Amino acid sequence: QNSLVGVALVLTMFQLPFSIFMMRVSFEAVPRELDEAALVDGCSSFAILWRVLLPAVKPGRRGVGPCGWVRRRCRG
Repeated sequence: QNSLVGVALVLTMFQLPFSIFMMRVSFEAVPRELDEAALVDGCSSFAILWRVLLPAVKPGRRGVGPCGWVRRRCRG
């Protein structure tokens, strides 16, 4: 029995590990000194994520989206 929920679940199951790997590599490429400098400047953990890390990994985020879209479209 085919359902839209089942299709969404399967597509997510195949795409999520790839996306997590790509984003992990992007976050590891950010120098640790940026985190430490933001901490010294008084940023909270959320502020470090929001103001420092997310802008620093913007190229990685822009790469994961189209890759996921292409992989989903090529499956037929």
